[in-house]
Amino acid sequence: MSIDDIDIPKPSPLIPFVGLWVMVAGITMLVTGLQIADIIMPLWLKPVPVLMMAIGLATVVSGGMVVRTRFWAVMLAIALVGLQGFTCLLWIIYAAFHGFFSALPVVCGFASLAALVLAPLAIGPARRFSKARAALLEDIE
Repeated sequence: MSIDDIDIPKPSPLIPFVGLWVMVAGITMLVTGLQIADIIMPLWLKPVPVLMMAIGLATVVSGGMVVRTRFWAVMLAIALVGLQGFTCLLWIIYAAFHGFFSALPVVCGFASLAALVLAPLAIGPARRFSKARAALLEDIE
């Protein structure tokens, strides 16, 4: 097989948009975790902000890899923004029942929802790019 036989797809403007939106969702989760870390809370809740910051950081990194059109990153981003939205929802419920509320987890939840809706749109183009990338690597070797 030669390079001329490989069907190289055209870059889609949707991929960077989705990747950047996933990164925005991750940044909002990271900032939410930083804000929550400052709240006085029971000892058993102390790992929650650290977990939120870790999920946010992982989401930012996966969003960066989505921009590079990696198929595995799109699938990881879908899982992470789903987890992120669920975590924000749980925190909003806990905070509402215990008398402290912030708008930042709500923003994080909406950003996660938007990223969760947009990320599956990148599956097809990312899969095509991954196949073309694998075929090019196979041709080189």
